Amino acid sequence: MKFAKDRGAKAVVYAGLGEPMLDQNFWNALDFAHKQGLWTIVFTNGTLITKDNAKILFKKKAIVIAKLNTLNQEKQNLMVGGIKDAGKKMLKGIKHLLEAGFKTPRLCIDSYISKENAEDLKDVLKFCRKNNIIPYFESFITKGLDKNDYKNRILTQDELDNLFLDLQKIDKEEFGRKTELKKGMRVYGQNPCIKYWTMFSVRANGNVALCVSDNEIIGNIRKNPLKKILVANNKKILDRYKFGCNCSITVSDKVEAKTIKSLFDKFALAKESYEKHMKETNHIKAQEKILSQFYNKITGKNLDIATGTGTIARLIAKNTNADIYSIDFSEGMIKKAKEYSKKENLKINFRIAEVENIPFRDNFFDVVTCSYGLYWFYNKDKVIKEIRRVLRPKGTVILLEKDSGVCRCQFLLRNPHS
Repeated sequence: MKFAKDRGAKAVVYAGLGEPMLDQNFWNALDFAHKQGLWTIVFTNGTLITKDNAKILFKKKAIVIAKLNTLNQEKQNLMVGGIKDAGKKMLKGIKHLLEAGFKTPRLCIDSYISKENAEDLKDVLKFCRKNNIIPYFESFITKGLDKNDYKNRILTQDELDNLFLDLQKIDKEEFGRKTELKKGMRVYGQNPCIKYWTMFSVRANGNVALCVSDNEIIGNIRKNPLKKILVANNKKILDRYKFGCNCSITVSDKVEAKTIKSLFDKFALAKESYEKHMKETNHIKAQEKILSQFYNKITGKNLDIATGTGTIARLIAKNTNADIYSIDFSEGMIKKAKEYSKKENLKINFRIAEVENIPFRDNFFDVVTCSYGLYWFYNKDKVIKEIRRVLRPKGTVILLEKDSGVCRCQFLLRNPHS
């Protein structure tokens, strides 16, 4: 713990295959961490939580992540091996934690997502929201397991995506919460996992790994001190960073794209319009200044992708004789773009379409423009391939961005075979 704290660690996590509170040294370790000024995160099944020790956990600034797979107590009993009254005791433990003062962000309910309890998690989510508890629903970890042990338990990619979308809908409609879904997310409502880069795990037998769920051992503290294990030239660590984790199925890029589309539809319909926001933040002024340098290059057929409310397309229409086409995946944005264009008496061909599948033939456009759009594309490589496909040989691409992703896009545009 001292080693970790000296190197910037803020918390100690107690997790594993068993119940941490069964360890006779648990409370001493908790007290030591507290004295070191470290937050303690305790994963527990909750059956050993009492009124008294719940108060101690609260006083010691612990964050408790209590297990609960379903509100159906009989099913919960079966899911933990048929232990009688397990579900009842788990719920009782959570009740003691609530009575001791635990709530968001110091109280979470943890559940692995499986075919057995996927539908039940909708009710568990409602229970969490009503009691001010963070839901910690995580995709089933398959790494290190025999496929026969889990093939009939884990959700398919589509099933996981749809479950997260259903949970997101409940949050929105019943609790007014906006839960963002991101590509790579394996825990509902949480950012994609970065444990490999932010933590290390020490097992009871002294083995050291980069994550509590990782079976790849990078050293042992009974053979070498941590300062000799966690070093930059440890090949096992470098390999883990290089090849990543992939311990479970995660949210796909399609879900993230659907969430972003919904977000932009709301922007377009908001009382404080998207166009007004862009003006107030000087985005439009910057677009006008930069684009004015390229008007002489914009001739023939022009395609503006991720057009939004059509700001760039309208500027081009006012300052060139180009034949202008504009696409955006947001119906709300295209509707607004048409309204603004009509008011300004501009001729622009607007269409609702995905930039990953541009609905035009090969070599159709002389110029392709995009402003503040690349950041939102979940599959930048595919977008660039589509741009190259519809752009005539030696055509012009104008990107107005402030995001570092442009560097990769520029590389792909200049290197057709990359």
